[in-house]
Order: sequence, then structure tokens, then C-alpha cells
Amino acid sequence: MDITCKFTSSVEEYEGTKLIGFCQWRQCVDESNLPIEAFSKATTRPEVKDVARSVTGFFSVLTPIDDGWCIAADYINSYPIYYVSTTGPIHLTDSQEHAIQELSNTEFDTVSTAEYRTASYVTGPQTLLKGVSQSQAGEIIHLSPSGIDKERYFNFEYGNQHDRTFEHVHRNWEICISRLIEYANGRPIWVPLSAGFDSRYIVTALAEMGYPNLNSFSWSSRPQQDEHLTAERVARSLGVEHHHWEPSHEDWRRIYRSSGREELDNQLWLSSVPVLREWGAVRELANQGTVPENSVIVPGHSGDMIAGSHLSDVALSPPVSEREVIDEILRIHYRYNAIDQTQEEHIRERIRDVIQFGGGPLTQALEAVERFDWRERQAKWITAATKTHGQTGLDWWLPFWDAECVDFWLDTSFKQRSGRRFQRKAVQDKYRSVADNPVGHFAATSLTGRIKNIGRESRIEPLLRKMYNYATSILESPKQSVQTPEEIYENLEYRFGMIPRDTFLQAYNGDADHRAYRARLLLGDIDVGDITHPIDRVDQ
Repeated sequence: MDITCKFTSSVEEYEGTKLIGFCQWRQCVDESNLPIEAFSKATTRPEVKDVARSVTGFFSVLTPIDDGWCIAADYINSYPIYYVSTTGPIHLTDSQEHAIQELSNTEFDTVSTAEYRTASYVTGPQTLLKGVSQSQAGEIIHLSPSGIDKERYFNFEYGNQHDRTFEHVHRNWEICISRLIEYANGRPIWVPLSAGFDSRYIVTALAEMGYPNLNSFSWSSRPQQDEHLTAERVARSLGVEHHHWEPSHEDWRRIYRSSGREELDNQLWLSSVPVLREWGAVRELANQGTVPENSVIVPGHSGDMIAGSHLSDVALSPPVSEREVIDEILRIHYRYNAIDQTQEEHIRERIRDVIQFGGGPLTQALEAVERFDWRERQAKWITAATKTHGQTGLDWWLPFWDAECVDFWLDTSFKQRSGRRFQRKAVQDKYRSVADNPVGHFAATSLTGRIKNIGRESRIEPLLRKMYNYATSILESPKQSVQTPEEIYENLEYRFGMIPRDTFLQAYNGDADHRAYRARLLLGDIDVGDITHPIDRVDQ
């Protein structure tokens, strides 16, 4: 099969093999043989698969084999490869803009646009545009004269169900944090620090290991916000310098109307709604000279999900049918902008392709729900925040998506993963052993924050969590908000300043979340005058 390539990212090449990003051996007996060399020596798809299983990192690889080419994507598809089928060669690129340019005509996929509006991302290999497909997390794509074939070398499957101790957890995390330290190689590390457990562990581990250039930062649009205050106290308890950015309405209006935001959307919009919060904070801190240009941004994505936190949000009883699992995924992930029945049926088909579940025991059903969460929401939306840092010229690393960490938790007993109770206790154990005057739980000042803390680490926590989730789903549902449109607009202005007040009131449809309106803006459903979005550059 003939291909053409056009990559915009930095590419390492070795004997025809192209590597974007960085990967290293999980366990290597021959350190003289680099992963890119092993990929280049693979002559068949099974051999490429074996190499992909043996490495970790954040990468995409394109390598020639005997009967064509193979693409290998890491566990979260950190550097998506887009492929465009035309009458000639298949065009491969890491740039959405270049992919669009290769199309002879641009036509939006109606199912994809429906997904985009209601979930903030497009599932499967599809994008918003017909003819433009993308690589997927944990996948090998085989391009040969007989066509395009795909196979997974990783698929978020439960493993051996070991019971763990704190020592097991800390040993695993030490491996993953050590890889981060090796990669950063003395460069400044900046951790987006929240009041939660994942970023807290990263800062704690780096402080314990004595990393010499460690900083944390947070942001909030409202002074004295619970998370910011807790993050600041955690950093202080570990001796880490903490920085805070508090944007005003005008700051977000300025940022949203900047060429940087426009460029970001143009680079990322075809598969998911680009994430602005972390990007905006890092951009401003970098522009102020606070974050040096050689820094490595290290968020806590998605330590909670990997350790089982989302299992508590699932409401299923055994035995479970395929339809019940799909219904649950629709309830959890397809939350914004209503879709019609025909669109929903098409989306159900896409979900069915992802979950690979035809009905069965509760454990298999939960595995299917988590598989969808990993492959679609985590890989395409949550971890996509890291993709925004390339535009700022900064590097990044996600230690909780190290293959060693992911496989460890998939091999951990279901009882210990459920509700991530064991992982939280392990984080607290490590943090309390390292910190001076350790901070307790989230220093909540809001009523919902206080309720959320009740019963943590107690025997009745699973029940309280479900009660809390049920209550907040009613009180804070994005489709049935108790706020007035004017109050919702104020909240959106605090977040992103992305839509004028009168325009918002005309476009208001009951949704209270900014993602509902960002998706509609990107698809051109809402006219905001002189604010440019990617769809304005696409010929239809």
C-alpha cells in the first residue's frame, strides 16, 4: 500500500521507522537496542505488537513491515496519527489541519457531530469529518495491499486480582516516578496541584526523592476557593513552591479571543472539544515568565480512574445485559445537548463496538464500562489537556499512564479498586510520612464539599458516595439546572468568557456546563460574531 506522510511534530527516525514522542523499555536485557531500533527490525504485525507490549511512554510509531506499514499508539494515543483515504495513496499526518487539506471535499459526519455535542468527543476511529480517521489508544494499525486492519495490544482488561499492600503500591509508584525523573533530567517540573489525591501523590513522591526543581501551581476564578487553599497548604507542607493564577472575567475574554486559542482549536477540534482550563493557566504563567520554557508539566490524569474511582458511579445489578451497559454509558458520558432517537441508535452501535460485551456477570459489565471510559473519555478528552502544552512550547508527562502503573491496578483485586478506597489510603500513608504538618482532607468551605468529605475511608463510604452522586445528579444536572440562565452565564464567564451575554441567553437550552456551549460554538451552531472558530475555515 502506498502512503504519504507529513508530520509537524519532532520525529525521530531510524531506518525508515518514525517515532513521535518518547518510549522506553519496561524491562530491557539489552540496553544497546533502543525501542525504535526494535520497531524497525520488526517485519510482521505480531512482531510490532510484541515490541509495543514491551515499552512504555507517550508515543506513536510508524514502521515499515514486509507487507506494508504498521502504526502503534500508546495507552492513551498521546500523538494521534490521522489517515485520509483518497483515490491515491493513504495520507498519514499528526496534524488535523493537514488532514483537512488532503480532502477533496469536506463533509461532516452526522453521528460524529451528534456525539460531539452530547459527549464532547467522537468515539472510535472516526472524527467530525468523513474521510478523516484517527489512531486509537493501545492499537496497532496495519496498512497493507489488502486494506486497513486493526488489532489491540492493550484493551483495559482485568487481570490476576491480587490483594495489595501499601508497600506494593509505593514500589510500583516509585518505578513510575523514577521514569518521570529520568525523562525530566533536571528540567523544572510543574505539577497542577488540586485538593485531590493524584497530584498530591506526584508532588509528595518527587519531594521525597529530592527532585531539585519542583514547583506546583493552581488556578481558580473565585478567591478563597476550596481547592486552591488546600493545594497551597499541601505544597507548603512538602516544602514545594506554589504559584496561583486567579483569572478575571476580562482575562478569560482576552484569552478566548486570542490567536493562541484559535490556533489551539484548529489543531485539536476534530476529535474532541479542546480543554482550555489547564492550557490557559499554563499559558499565562509562561507568559509572565513564571514557568520557564524548558519545563515539564506533570498532571495527575487519570490516577483516580485507573485505581477504580469511577466504579462507584456505575449503577448495575447482575446479571447484566448489553443494553444495560450501553444505557449506563449513555447516562454517564452523553450528558449535554439533547439528541434525537435516530442519532442515539447510531451512537449505541458505536458504543457496542467499543465495549465488546454481549451480556454477562457484573464484573465483566464493569470492565466494559471502564473500557469505554479509558478508550474514549480518558484518551480523547481528559488526557487531551496535555496536548495543549505543545502549543506553549512546553513538555509533559503523565506518570499514572505509565504502562507499569496501569497494569498494576488492572491486576489489583476488584474489592481494593472499587471506589479507589485503597489507593486513597496509600496516598495518605505516603503523604503523611513525608509532609511536615500534613493537610487532611479537602478543606471544604462549601456545603457540597463538606458533604463529600463525610464518611471518607469509613465502612459506609460506598453507600454515602452513591447517595452523594445521586443527590448531586439531581441538583446539578447539566440538563436540568436549578440556576437561572443569568446565573449560568455568570458561571461560564468566570470560566472562559467565550460567549457574549445576549448571545448566550438566545442559545440557552437548559444546559449549565460550559462543554455544552463550547461544542456548539466549535460546530458553528452559535454565531458569536467576530470570534473565529475552526469551522469558519472549513469549506462545506
